[in-house]
Amino acid sequence: MGKPKQQVISRFFSPKPPPPPPPSKQNSQTPPPPPQPKASPKITSTVSFSPSTTFSKRARPHSQNLTSSTKRSKPSLHEKLVSKLLDPSDSPSSLSSPKPSSQNPKYTPLEQQVLELKSKYPDVLLMVEVGYRYRFFGQDADAAARVLGIVAHPDHNFVTASVPTFRLNFYVRRLVGAGFKVGVIKQTETAAIKLHGSNRLGPFSRGLSALYTRSTLEAADDMGGGEEEGLLGSGGNYLLCVAEKCAVAEDMGSGVEGCFDVKIGMVAVEISTGEIIHGEFNDDMMRSGLEAVFLSLSPVEILVGDSVSAPTEKVFICSCLKLG
Repeated sequence: MGKPKQQVISRFFSPKPPPPPPPSKQNSQTPPPPPQPKASPKITSTVSFSPSTTFSKRARPHSQNLTSSTKRSKPSLHEKLVSKLLDPSDSPSSLSSPKPSSQNPKYTPLEQQVLELKSKYPDVLLMVEVGYRYRFFGQDADAAARVLGIVAHPDHNFVTASVPTFRLNFYVRRLVGAGFKVGVIKQTETAAIKLHGSNRLGPFSRGLSALYTRSTLEAADDMGGGEEEGLLGSGGNYLLCVAEKCAVAEDMGSGVEGCFDVKIGMVAVEISTGEIIHGEFNDDMMRSGLEAVFLSLSPVEILVGDSVSAPTEKVFICSCLKLG
């Protein structure tokens, strides 16, 4: 079949011409002139009887523009998402340390006190009394939040967390049971004394009032009531102090460094009951006597002298690993 011809829309909607006037007698022999057709309106579009071809022609440029605009927009959205996820300012690790806002951060008076106390007791987890709460700062706040199940949040230059003062014994026991050495920093002056003193414009003076470890916790007057909670072991909580001295010459003419046969002195104290065990003995290269002392007493804390030999230090390390 041949392609259907296109028809002009105006052909179907153009007004009909008026009927010709009746012939006059004078001009009966000559036919009247044909009427002048009116000017057809301007054609703006045409209709095709093959809709599939027309639709494909019209839809093709639109779809091309749509796909091209989509392709252009995807990389920009992807780049924005990647830059937001990789932004170091939103990293959680930045909350566990002082904010790196400037080279010389401006500390509050309380933060300056905390820095001074932390420099004096670097290996102690500090609980600082501030009003009716004990606050943790910096890495201490992260450790307390992990052990106690509390929330740590950034405040000024440090991450901080806090617990109420009337629950001090419970939280200290939890932290000591997790293996931390806990120091309690209390306010050494009241608001009335501070108001009439020379320090009325500065922060409250604070100092270390108590230091708790696994061996000294049961001896504290204000730390009672922990055995029923199962936070510490049910056995003895011995504090063991060990020192050694070479029993023979260091060289013995064999050219081997270190001391092999030593004399070991030890003192073990159970602070909660006041029991004291002390003695000294000669030990061999394997330190079998020292190992027997550790197995019989199971100390929870060990104090070591300034310098010990490598075999003795090895026994200490193995015992600490067993204690956890």
